[in-house]
Amino acid sequence: MINQDKPLIPTSEIAFNLPEIHQFKLSNGICIHLVNRPKLPIVQLTIMMDGGSRFDPKGKEGLAYINSILMDEGAGPYDSLQINEEIEILGSSVNVSIDDDSLYVSMLSLVENLEKTINLTKYIICEPRFDQADFDREKQKILSWLPQVQNYPDLVAENIFQFVLHGEENPYSKYSAGYIDSIESIQLEDVINFNKNFVAPDNMDFIIVGCIDLETATVLIEKHFGLFNRKAVKTEVKSNAQLGKKSLYIYDNKGANQSEIKYGHISDKRNSEDYYAKMICNKILGGQFTSRLNLNLREEKGLTYGINSAFRYYKEAAEFCISTSVNSDATIKALIEIENEVTGMKLNISDDEINFAKLSLIREFPSRFETNSQIVTNIAVKIKYDLEEDSLNTFVENVSKVVKEDVIEVSKKSFKTDNAIIVVVGDQKSIENQLKEVELNYEIIEVDYNGKIINNS
Repeated sequence: MINQDKPLIPTSEIAFNLPEIHQFKLSNGICIHLVNRPKLPIVQLTIMMDGGSRFDPKGKEGLAYINSILMDEGAGPYDSLQINEEIEILGSSVNVSIDDDSLYVSMLSLVENLEKTINLTKYIICEPRFDQADFDREKQKILSWLPQVQNYPDLVAENIFQFVLHGEENPYSKYSAGYIDSIESIQLEDVINFNKNFVAPDNMDFIIVGCIDLETATVLIEKHFGLFNRKAVKTEVKSNAQLGKKSLYIYDNKGANQSEIKYGHISDKRNSEDYYAKMICNKILGGQFTSRLNLNLREEKGLTYGINSAFRYYKEAAEFCISTSVNSDATIKALIEIENEVTGMKLNISDDEINFAKLSLIREFPSRFETNSQIVTNIAVKIKYDLEEDSLNTFVENVSKVVKEDVIEVSKKSFKTDNAIIVVVGDQKSIENQLKEVELNYEIIEVDYNGKIINNS
């Protein structure tokens, strides 16, 4: 474990005022969240809904993903090419995407073309065509590239980590794009029904940031979406993930020169009381360039070009994860150093480290609101995790009032080395040879590229 030099501590605060968020609800249930930024003649709108991959039915993983692809493949009076041409002519952009929890329709427009762009977005939301030919084409594209996933070690490591960490039956354990057998089972009717269940006004938050006031935004949204009165039909999907037994999962990437490493465990959800103390802990461990992990594995020992740690949050779950890649012959050495640093967080944290982490968080906070997109993201986070209305306004205060005792206590309970799930995508023979030279209390489990255990008996 590296002995960190005394860090240079920032000494001055930055004067900063958060943008004011205006909120309003339409009669059909649509919630509007607006920040007026009049300096540039552009508007960004993101429509956020429950409808991410955790809502995929068992055996039809990838359904939410296919829905997101097809929504803008023809809508209203336009086929796929026509609607994209109309958007391009306006100099606008409209994109549909998902994550584990949510479905997003994001729009960017010049003020002068805003209503026309909103009208096109309305068709994508309210009148997607879902033509059979489009469905067949996009389904075949997914089936064509899914086998290629195993050629990307970083993606394989992430997929395996999610699968073994959360557990096979957990909604957060699945690859959002699905699997070959699940994609093959999905029919167009499944997509249409999924879309009807989730794309509804009472499941929508409109986050609008740019050169537009609340009155104008309300009139436009009411005009184009006010008659959309479908009701969402959502299934309650919870995470039941539990802390696991300390294990090393290996996917044999034969002959690989590098190993992709994931190290972590289940954690407390985003709205836990110790969230701010955990942020400080993570900054110190692996959340900044001068973190313990980076100073040790990169700067002192030269094992990696970079390493980071994070508490990663979902609506119904959370996890702690360390990520890095190292030369194959340094895999076990890197794991030993990672574990030493995680253990070290529970033994000693200096006042200087805590002060540096706190002031870094405070001083970088304004940079999270520089662009319209960043403001949208911050509002979306507040909505997704059902945070207090003043959670953004009180961020600096909450970070500032964390004391050393809080950080030490949180470190002891938040870094669970005895429950660490370790995933390595690398040359298994090389890794096993390295393990023979050290004493590590790891249960070694071989898995395929989806995370399922390989029975070699």
